[in-house]
Amino acid sequence: MYRNRWWNLSLGVVALMSFTVALSGCGGFFVCEGKASCPSSGTTSGTGDFVYVTNSQSGTTYINGYQVTSGSFVSTTGGAVNLTYQPRAMVTSTNNQYLYIGTDTTTAATTTPELYGYSIGTGGALTALGGGVGLYGEPVLAMDVSPDGQWLFALNADWTTVERFGITSTGTLSGPVQFSSGISTSGTGQPFAYGSLKVAPSGQFIAVQVAGQGTSILPLTTSSGLLGTGVPLTESSTIGNFALAVDSSNYVYVVMGGGLYVYSVNSSGAPNPATALTGSPYAIGSPGSPSAMTISTGNNYLYVATAVSNLIYGFTGVSGNGTLTAMAPTSVAAPPGVAALGRDSDGTYLLAGGYSALSGLQLYTIGSAGLLKPGPSVVNPVSTVPMTIAFTH
Repeated sequence: MYRNRWWNLSLGVVALMSFTVALSGCGGFFVCEGKASCPSSGTTSGTGDFVYVTNSQSGTTYINGYQVTSGSFVSTTGGAVNLTYQPRAMVTSTNNQYLYIGTDTTTAATTTPELYGYSIGTGGALTALGGGVGLYGEPVLAMDVSPDGQWLFALNADWTTVERFGITSTGTLSGPVQFSSGISTSGTGQPFAYGSLKVAPSGQFIAVQVAGQGTSILPLTTSSGLLGTGVPLTESSTIGNFALAVDSSNYVYVVMGGGLYVYSVNSSGAPNPATALTGSPYAIGSPGSPSAMTISTGNNYLYVATAVSNLIYGFTGVSGNGTLTAMAPTSVAAPPGVAALGRDSDGTYLLAGGYSALSGLQLYTIGSAGLLKPGPSVVNPVSTVPMTIAFTH
């Protein structure tokens, strides 16, 4: 819904429903139809990486969980879970014990959007905290957890507010405490109800992005969870700023239009400078329409998905000196209408999900020099709400 509105108003491109194209031309992407060669759909009680994916084929209120340690999709214990609401943002705690899900829409059970929590049990099974009652009545666009595991930060659907919650030993949340996001609602781009929030791996700041409005850096004091005054980045355009990433060397990556921009942030959590570094922008195709971005843990690779060209672009040099190098080949095919990326805890796998009902989930192995090798795929999402992917750490 939201992405369609932005693409139609801001880029003048075809609606996302047009991405329901035949999958035979997707370069290694295939639809699993219950054949003997298909990935296992059984449950597992082993340990390893779990990934949770919203926008289930079962319906817009469902979530699917998979274990991907073996390089294939193995359903978590309990299979698809009906949340009874449409999830919008999702993140796991740093100790992998809890999954937090936010929504910005009302449900039959509540007249206000809620923030929910779930414990992660054996085999990745989810159990609702508090009997399934929302932990807080807050409309959420994006979330992330501090590296020390103390704090959950959420971007409110009003775009201008960041809320900090304390994470207790039982997974419940204390707070919230509210801070200004540093982003106004008068950007040059089309205002759009979609945002990103990332806590820097250093724990020294958070980066907040609202599509059509801009990106802001807020200093963070991890001991108290307090945020300082947000400083907006100087962006050449807020059109197409759908994705945000932060590396372990305090470099911030922002996609705008058809380019990838790199910014530097100092140890005090302030942009240094607020303008993009020399070398920006890095090309991500034309038409680009960037839709998601992620950094591969430990391998210093950056991946940017583009939903118009249905490609994933790769770069090396992350966490270095702020200079990136495009991989060769520069891109691989992505699921049609790719809308979300996620990576496992040790940098072995990348997962891409499409917005289209026919696109499904594509698992890639991260190979030599960061090149992606397509692996097994499953049909999972429906086409009416944005997709979210959350890996355990």
